[in-house]
This record gives sequence, C-alpha cells and structure tokens, in this order.
Amino acid sequence: MPFRQYRLAAPIDHSEVVETKILVLYQPTLSRPLLTRPSFVTSNDADARTRAVLLDNAKQVGQAAPVVPLAKWWLVLPPLALIMFITAANPLLLIDLLEHRYEQRYGSHESKGKQDTYCHQSKSTPMPTHYWPFPPDIQQSSQEHPDHNRIQTAVSQFHIKNSLATLFPALVVFILLGSNCDIVGRRPLLFFPFVGKIIYNSLLLIIISYDLSDVWIVVSHALDAGFGSHGLVVLSALAYISDCSVKSERTRAFFILEVTMVFMRVAPMLAVGLYLRRYHYLYTIPISVCLVLSVIGLLYVMFIQPESVVSM
Repeated sequence: MPFRQYRLAAPIDHSEVVETKILVLYQPTLSRPLLTRPSFVTSNDADARTRAVLLDNAKQVGQAAPVVPLAKWWLVLPPLALIMFITAANPLLLIDLLEHRYEQRYGSHESKGKQDTYCHQSKSTPMPTHYWPFPPDIQQSSQEHPDHNRIQTAVSQFHIKNSLATLFPALVVFILLGSNCDIVGRRPLLFFPFVGKIIYNSLLLIIISYDLSDVWIVVSHALDAGFGSHGLVVLSALAYISDCSVKSERTRAFFILEVTMVFMRVAPMLAVGLYLRRYHYLYTIPISVCLVLSVIGLLYVMFIQPESVVSM
C-alpha cells in the first residue's frame, strides 16, 4: 500500500486566532487531496479572509465561487442618502446666489420682497399705450429695478460655461472608476465624491465671504467634478447591494434604494426653498450644513463602511 506524506500545518498561536478551518477539497485529476489553510486573522478581517480562501479553493478545483455575504446591504444607504441630499441642495443655493450677485452687479440693492411686489404690480397693472414716451414715474421705476432679462441671460451663460468646465473631468473620472469598480473596490466610489463635496462647499464659503469672482465658482465646480459625482455613489450602491444580498431579498433592497433616492431629492428642494423664502441672501448656514454632511459621509465611508470586493 503506497505511503503518502502530507505537509503539516504550522503551530497555531491561539491568542491571535479567532477561527481555524482546514478545508479538504478533492480535485478529480489529482490522486491526493488538496489541503489548504486560511491565513489566521483578527476579528475585523475574519469574514473577508475566509471568503477569500473559499474563493481561491473553488478556483483551484474548478468549482463555482461560494456566496459568503461580507456585510449587510443596507450599510450603503447612509452615504447614498447624504450624497443625494447634498447634490440636490447645492444647485438650488447656487442659482439663488448667482441671481443675487448679478442683481448687485447691475445696480439692484433692494430686498427680494420689494422686487416681488414690483413684479406683481407691473403684471396686474396694464401699461398704457397712448403715452409716448413713457411717463417719468415709469422711467424712474425702470431705473430703480433690475433688468431681469439681463440677469437671467447672465445666469444662463454662467451655467453653460460651468457645464463645459465640469463635463470632461466628470466623464473621465466616471469612466475610470466606474469601469474598474470590481478591481478598485466599492469604497473608492463612495469616498471620492465626498472629498469633492468638501472642497466645493469650502471654496464656496470662501467665495461668499471674500466676494470673489465667478471664475472661482467654476474652479470649485471643476474640482468637485474631478472627484466624481453622485452617479459614482449610485453605481457603487447598486454593486454593493448585488455583492451583499441574496437573490430573494435583492428586489426589496433595490426598491428601498430607489425610495431613498427619491426622498433625498425632494426633501432638500422643500427645505432650501422654505429657508430662502424666510432668510434672503443668507447662504452661509445651508452651505455649512452641506459641508458638515460631507464630512460625516467621508468619515462614515472611512471607518464604518465595509468593502464588499474580496480581493481588496
């Protein structure tokens, strides 16, 4: 009877080992079993290491990869909710900020309530057609109130320049990280957009405090786009749920994700609208709130959010 020798495992230090498993997997083409032993790790990495060993063993014997969920799928919902809230609130604040800046630039220093009253009176009172030229009171009021068409034209031109400045970096980052999310992992797609939001909101506070030119607003948007956008977070959230959920609960998980996205788009619109209606031209507080939420999301991804890709 032939004698077979097997290599013995190294001694185990029980003070650092959490779980020990010897996996014996038979391969049809080999005459002896293939003995594999996982690396002994601490409790923080035990699940990830165990799943990696199971995947390597399955590849060696030609079997399908085992499904070992690394974490709960709902752990990705907090960063998704935060980034959607920030992304929905920032454009509303920026539009009102730009209108206020152009109103000041074109000579209007009146409150928004007076402007709304004037617009309402001008629409409700028909302009007489038998006067030529206009009466002195109409000429005086037209000089005191801003040219709204000119303001809207300036805001539209700014948005065109801003879109062109942010298109290329956002496209490049989305293609590089989105197409390689299985290699780099899910966490970078959650991490970098929060870094961009922190830079954007910080620069926006500086621009408002020192009344800098519109060029710096475009620069802040370009830097934000260079770190990705909320689309990366949505892509990572979908991939994360697919990694950490079984087929039976995946539909419910995607439904909860969609509901979270819809709610976090509508809630900032109502909150920012009510805030700007009560506190005119006071942008420091909502932008600071967005900055704090960005920092909270960044810390959550760094210290709480687990990785679902085994090789990371």
